[in-house]
Amino acid sequence: MKNKKIKLFLVIFCLIVVSNVPHIESKEMNGKIIYVDENGGKDYVTIQDAIDNSSKGDIIYVYNGTYNEFLFINKSVYLIGESKEKTIIEGGNGPLVKIDNFFQTNNPKNSTSLINIKSDDITIKNFKIKNSSFIDKIMVYFYFKSRVCYPPNYIFQHTNIGIGISISSNNCKIVDNIIEMNGADGINLYNSDNNLISNNTIINNSFCGIYLRNSSNNCIINNTISCNGLGISFANLSFQNILYHNNFKNNTRKHIFNDENNTFHNKDLKHGNYWDDYNGTDKNYDGIGDKAYNLPSGKNEDKYPLVFQYHGKLIKDSYIDIETIIQILIIGVVLSIIFLLPIAYYWRKKYFR
Repeated sequence: MKNKKIKLFLVIFCLIVVSNVPHIESKEMNGKIIYVDENGGKDYVTIQDAIDNSSKGDIIYVYNGTYNEFLFINKSVYLIGESKEKTIIEGGNGPLVKIDNFFQTNNPKNSTSLINIKSDDITIKNFKIKNSSFIDKIMVYFYFKSRVCYPPNYIFQHTNIGIGISISSNNCKIVDNIIEMNGADGINLYNSDNNLISNNTIINNSFCGIYLRNSSNNCIINNTISCNGLGISFANLSFQNILYHNNFKNNTRKHIFNDENNTFHNKDLKHGNYWDDYNGTDKNYDGIGDKAYNLPSGKNEDKYPLVFQYHGKLIKDSYIDIETIIQILIIGVVLSIIFLLPIAYYWRKKYFR
């Protein structure tokens, strides 16, 4: 009996231990797992050290904490945070240096981006990426060639400037992140094709939520893009991108700038995006606007605009579905009759013999 209790205790203990180990499951992931914890006790205390010592296909798992780092990723790895609310990559330090009409930082990788992606097949998941900024409040002459978010030669008070994630590669995945309060763009794609940007919250970035330059065939799906200077900007032959199930809200200048030849709905699902300035109706209560949402340039339209924000389903929780209510009423009446028939029969036999 005593041995059975000991065995049972050991089984329970093992289950508890296993349940507390980060579980990473994907058929695509076949490398070793490298652990990062700012408090020590794991493989590395900084994310960049883990990247530098990783190999293609490795998984870099980052525990909750605030990591004040500028990351340079030049190999195909999976960078995964423990929690997108509590695993934070944050900038906020380092003066700027002017190089070839661009203002760059003097951080070791010489980049204005918190995460600079320079290799194909990289995944970034479950992080809060914020405040790619530099606190040396001076007036600067800010000049980005071929930039359309703001006019060139734009002068402003230099309190924060920078990009959350820069991508100059293909087949990358940016999923399940919070990207906020960056001085320039939340996500910046340059010469980048076939990337997936999905299920991110992209908010309060000074220039663009997402900026694409010479980047095509990217999928931008199920993101909340809110309170940025511009929602999404397409430039320099950025076309054949597909966008749907995104929520565009409270972007200061426009939701979309220079839409070029892109698709703003899913042709099979017949679902588009939510636009907070859409003023159409939904007479058949299917969650899709009755008329298309016209994009600013007039080149494209969202044929199936959503009348409510998309959060994994089309119809809002409080949305009144008339057909469902009628079905519930019919079922209720039928069940009431079935329930009352035996009572009526008993009552008749007892009092009306």
